[in-house]
Amino acid sequence: MGKTKLRIVIVALLVAVALITVGCEKATDAEEAKKFTITYSAGTGTGTPPTDDTKYGVGDKVTVKGQGEMTAPSGTPTFTGWNTAATPTATSTAVAVGGEYTVVASDADATGVITLYAQWS
Repeated sequence: MGKTKLRIVIVALLVAVALITVGCEKATDAEEAKKFTITYSAGTGTGTPPTDDTKYGVGDKVTVKGQGEMTAPSGTPTFTGWNTAATPTATSTAVAVGGEYTVVASDADATGVITLYAQWS
């Protein structure tokens, strides 16, 4: 193989390696963009709900926390668990204390936060 052809092959290989490296960095950014945070809301109760600083990916199983330092609203004495909606709907997800919630991207807000709301009865 002549020197010119060898140089062309080497340059082509260097360009290919550079493109693969850039593609890998973008994949890492995309993976990070798919991480979600779970927050807990007292809903109609008061006090401090539990916290969770872990980042989760779609499909991850999260063992939901307990009541924390929350107090039931007046006339509603029992904490019954969590829901992905402040007011449960047919499409929201209810999760018992200690139960597993599976991370679903559509449950997240625009910033990647999934809020689980306390349910009282």
